[in-house]
Amino acid sequence: MLHQNRQAFHYEIDKTDRLVTAWASLPLVTELFYRMGLDRVINEEIGARRTQGYTDAEQILSLILLNIAGGESVEDLKMLEGDPGFRKLQTLLQSANAKSDRKGSKSASNRWRKERKRCLPSVTAVRDYLGCFEYPAESVKRGMGRSFIPASNEHLSGFKGVMTYMLSWLQERSPEKVATLDQDATLIPTENREALFNFKKERSYQALNTYYAERDLVIHTEFRDGNVLAGYEQLRVFKESISQLPEGVKEVYLRSDTAGYQLELMKYCADPDDAVGRRFDVIKFAISCDVGKEFMEVSCRAPEDRWVPIMKEVRRNGAVELEYTGQECAVVSYVPSDVEARNKDGSEFRYIAIREKLSNQKQLPFKDSKDKKDIKSNGEQLEFEETPNIKKLHIETMNGFRYKLFGIATNIMDTEADKVVLWQRKRCGSSEQVHDVLKNQLGGGHVPSEMFGANAAWWWISVLALNLQNILKSHILPAEFSRRKPKGMRFGFYNIAGRVVHHAGQWIVRLNRNNPVSRIIMEAQWRLLRFCSFPT
Repeated sequence: MLHQNRQAFHYEIDKTDRLVTAWASLPLVTELFYRMGLDRVINEEIGARRTQGYTDAEQILSLILLNIAGGESVEDLKMLEGDPGFRKLQTLLQSANAKSDRKGSKSASNRWRKERKRCLPSVTAVRDYLGCFEYPAESVKRGMGRSFIPASNEHLSGFKGVMTYMLSWLQERSPEKVATLDQDATLIPTENREALFNFKKERSYQALNTYYAERDLVIHTEFRDGNVLAGYEQLRVFKESISQLPEGVKEVYLRSDTAGYQLELMKYCADPDDAVGRRFDVIKFAISCDVGKEFMEVSCRAPEDRWVPIMKEVRRNGAVELEYTGQECAVVSYVPSDVEARNKDGSEFRYIAIREKLSNQKQLPFKDSKDKKDIKSNGEQLEFEETPNIKKLHIETMNGFRYKLFGIATNIMDTEADKVVLWQRKRCGSSEQVHDVLKNQLGGGHVPSEMFGANAAWWWISVLALNLQNILKSHILPAEFSRRKPKGMRFGFYNIAGRVVHHAGQWIVRLNRNNPVSRIIMEAQWRLLRFCSFPT
């Protein structure tokens, strides 16, 4: 037990000028950024800072580093700028990049009237920069009672060009022929007075993201108001997303929730006649469909021998086993009365019903679902008549049991129904996790301004930070890092202490030899150099 009036140790301020950093490996993100050529592309595509001061690339890089380091607001830049070792390494990388580009070196020398002393822009400079993305003429059109998406100004639109370049650059070094795109919207709660109310009666913004599953990247995002419907103009967003895919991608697949259950989107994917002017022929999709009265009736009429148990693969003790999910599926003969389910070539969309038996129930003494209104069960989930949210569960009676009912619409005809269901649900484990990472582990959940355009740019920068980190994990770091989220990356990779020294004409970052991550960091820098070299 420690003595009440004595300390085991105490803190004091180091008055020396030792270059020590708490983020010894964070500059690897900066090095990846420059070696990918993102600085040049950002300056060209966004073009908000063409004359004096910090360039677009320097402003955006500072916020990317802030996201990855764990900062949640612009004020947190002070922590990075206040780290002397990190500041020195950042300055060295900036100087080396300027020297490698003679034009960049010349323009950089003319951007500053006084000697530059900071490696990152100040909080005030960043706030002013984010204001460049505001489009006042469009923002005044926002309001409650309708779905409206303000047009982006020329600077905000440039982020799409940056993402297109990133995908093309990655395709050159790691070719991929298939693109499975998951489209999903997420709400970003806020107390910002300029934010509009969503269907939950809360102030929020919204982002509709397109996630590229094979790459583990978000390739497109659209920042919106919270009152906008999740599937509003989803076809337009999907067209913009596939236009960003690089040459070499031959097949495209689409997965979405019920927000994507739209005739125009489904016909665009399934009808070869709509393929005119695009690179891809038929786009195979699996989209959750609405479960209405007609769909429920058709599902209840499906014979029992048509229902197939949904089994998923699980790994136990190094072996792969099949495990029952508690759900069954069946292909049903369903043609919605309000949706044209036939394409021009006569083929039909395929509808798959999914049922899940409610727990704690005994078999009812009837099989006719019409008798369900006369039933009062003692099971806690079966008193459906008195439960206000019962429609959300889509409860139906089949073979004397109560089931929750779901549905999927697809144009994949040559694959077993249970396999289509499992494939479609993979989006829940990937794209929806991306939303959690962007909002809760990066800075996307924070709204820095009352200006809509500034908040949209902030969200885009969080997406760029996510993608840069995922490229680092997938192609440069060992496989053990591939599943780590930003929180785990900070603990096990970025937040490593290092001492920056100048020896024999070289700058060196000395790491603790007892830290198991030290050697991984050393090897990562060499792997980064090899990966970024132009493919032979």
